[in-house]
Amino acid sequence: MTRPAIVLSLLALCAAIIGCEGKVTIENYDQIQVGMAQHEVEAILGEGTRESAAGMGIDSSGIASRDAEDNSRATYLWEEDGRQIIVDFENQNVRSKRKSGF
Repeated sequence: MTRPAIVLSLLALCAAIIGCEGKVTIENYDQIQVGMAQHEVEAILGEGTRESAAGMGIDSSGIASRDAEDNSRATYLWEEDGRQIIVDFENQNVRSKRKSGF
């Protein structure tokens, strides 16, 4: 292999590695702002995993029951290599965000 071919191969490899960088980064976390639309967050992070919002509750008769899921609120998780970005949405807009593992 000639020297120019080796250099071009190394440059292509570097570009591929940089292009494969994960989405769960502090830079992407910092781009997410309260009020941002869910589709804008997904454009940055890709599709996340929806976390269940329903839980257990006690009804008026004192019997334990499963709470109905509130469709106006949702929590999504993005996770890579032990790093997590968690975003709470209300009416498909960012209500809050948090991170761990950074």
